[in-house]
Amino acid sequence: MSATGRRNLAANSMNFDDDESIPLLTERLTLPALDLDFALPAVEQAVQSEPGPAVTATVLPPVELPPPPPIPPTAALPTPEEIRDMALQAVLDGLPAQMDTLVSGQLRSAVDATVAQLSTGANQALRASLDG
Repeated sequence: MSATGRRNLAANSMNFDDDESIPLLTERLTLPALDLDFALPAVEQAVQSEPGPAVTATVLPPVELPPPPPIPPTAALPTPEEIRDMALQAVLDGLPAQMDTLVSGQLRSAVDATVAQLSTGANQALRASLDG
């Protein structure tokens, strides 16, 4: 379809401004040829030198690990519910200490500011009563 045909179709439906620099999907684009060099560089031969003194390796005997502790035959593996309960209990056990740390850290600045404000107000009231 030519550019004039595109304009006529566009004019019949809506008013579009065609950009001639945008190719149609049916047009073929020609790109410049690429000149790529796929040749590999020559590999230089390694220079062989005289062998050095022989290196001897000392082989150490393998280290024997102690056997793992035996599992009692009556001990059963915990169920997923038991594992969940143990994890929740561990979290609950550590929660009070963490809460104390968080609350004291966040309230310390507020308490310090309030004490400073109260002491300033008390000093002013005391001076006013002594001067008056």
